[in-house]
Amino acid sequence: MRRSFHIIAVLIFTSVLTACGNNSSTTSQNSEASPPVNAKDTVNLSWIAPSTRADGTYISPNELAGYKVYMGSSASNMEPLVDLNDDTITQYTVNDLPAGSYYFAVSAYDADGLESGYSQVIQVNLS
Repeated sequence: MRRSFHIIAVLIFTSVLTACGNNSSTTSQNSEASPPVNAKDTVNLSWIAPSTRADGTYISPNELAGYKVYMGSSASNMEPLVDLNDDTITQYTVNDLPAGSYYFAVSAYDADGLESGYSQVIQVNLS
């Protein structure tokens, strides 16, 4: 019997802060939303490719197939933004977002199409 596909991906957010012009980064691995960050209209997302499933078993390189980036107006209301059908891509930039509050997460999927749960959710406030 094949185990279900559950992995943990770490989502890292970087963007220019409006108040001080420094880069901000978060690497929290919990599933709750991170504290809001004020940023400009470009959001750079990157993540670390998982090497194990949630149960700790190894994921071989040929098992991982890609990632999905999610975006929404709340942590509980996110839609797929892009499907990156390439396991070597571990970053994505969202440009030209209007002012507002956005939530982002990433999931990974394997060659059989089984998708992980979300990474931790990042909240970004654009002003």
